[in-house]
Amino acid sequence: MTPALRAPLQTGKLRPTSLAARLAYKRLAHKRPVLLVRGALSDLVEPEQAAWMRRAAPTLQYTEVPNVGHAPMLTEPEALAAIRQFLSRLP
Repeated sequence: MTPALRAPLQTGKLRPTSLAARLAYKRLAHKRPVLLVRGALSDLVEPEQAAWMRRAAPTLQYTEVPNVGHAPMLTEPEALAAIRQFLSRLP
């Protein structure tokens, strides 16, 4: 993660569990198809947060890339398969 993206999280100015973040996510997830590709070792989107995201947007497509931190490269077999499946379902 680049320092510019990391700073708000480290300083506490932005929390992924904040009410504003949750409301923005719900609004986005109900208007558009969403695919969440989560690195299993992520320290920013923890399993509990991913579970909340999945409950908040029942149509969310989800995949977890094992042995990867927060930002999968999207070239991992799990990520590629999820992306292909997600794109194949779009109109």
